[in-house]
Formats: sequence, structure tokens, C-alpha cells
Amino acid sequence: MFVDELTKIKESEDKAEEIRKEAKVDSKKRLEEAHAQAADILEKAEAEAKTIHDSLVKEGTEKSEVEYAAFLSKTEEDCKRMTEAAAAREEKAIELIKERIVSAGVDS
Repeated sequence: MFVDELTKIKESEDKAEEIRKEAKVDSKKRLEEAHAQAADILEKAEAEAKTIHDSLVKEGTEKSEVEYAAFLSKTEEDCKRMTEAAAAREEKAIELIKERIVSAGVDS
């Protein structure tokens, strides 16, 4: 009977050791799977971040091109208006200069 008890204890200890080893292997396997999942999640997040980044850069570029074109158009209109205004004043200035020349010639 005592031998049976010792045999049962030894079997229980062996079984416990086997369970510990299996648990260690299982935990190592689960940890590796978790690392693989984390790497996959990170890869997907980086790809999504790049997609979002590229989309925002494209949107910003398109918006800046539209704003630049509008600014350029407005600037060209301003230049045209200033050139026309200067041309109108140029004629007036030429007339004044002619009058002064004529009047200076008459007074001499």
C-alpha cells in the first residue's frame, strides 16, 4: 500500500512536470503568435498611415495649386489694370509736357 502511494505521488509529480513543460511550450508558442500578430498590426497601421499621409499630401498639393492659380490670375489682372492706368496717365503726362514745352517756347 505504501508503495502504491509512493507510485501515485511519483506519477502525480511526473504528470505535474509534464503539464509545466507543456505550459511552457504553449506559452512560448502563444508569445510568438502574439509577436507575429503585433508585427502584422504594425505593418497594417504603417500602410494605413502612409495611405492617409499620401492622401493628405495630394489634397494639400491640389489645394495649393488651385490657390496659386487663383493668386496668379489675380496678380495678372492687377498688373494689367495698373498697366492700363499707367498708360492713361502717360498720355496725360505727355500732353502736360507738350504744353510746357510749347508754353516755354512761346515765352522765350
